[in-house]
Amino acid sequence: MTDELLKYYKALQPFFKEKMGDWQAGDEFAIKSINTITLTVQEDPNAIPDHAIRIPLTIDDINPERGLLGMVKMSKSDCVIIGGIETLVSITIKGVDEIIVADTPTLALLKALCAQKGVEI
Repeated sequence: MTDELLKYYKALQPFFKEKMGDWQAGDEFAIKSINTITLTVQEDPNAIPDHAIRIPLTIDDINPERGLLGMVKMSKSDCVIIGGIETLVSITIKGVDEIIVADTPTLALLKALCAQKGVEI
């Protein structure tokens, strides 16, 4: 996990809590200490510390609305193109088409969510 990804995950925590609801067995989270980011999957939701940072799956096959791809609002004309070098996400915000470009699908979807929710990084 990079510091850049962590910035996006942290900024979107209220939205993730709203979309994901209560912690479920198998949810991923990160704990940041001074120089370390620890990514963990906990099978007991009651054992997840309050300061944990939610890390939704990029694509959740079981509960699509709990994954990043399911959280990005896309119309029929919007698309995700995953290439060898970068990922493009085409979204519409307030009637204006925007192209989000990133090195990975996860980062592209995080950037798209921030753009849609008006979250500044």
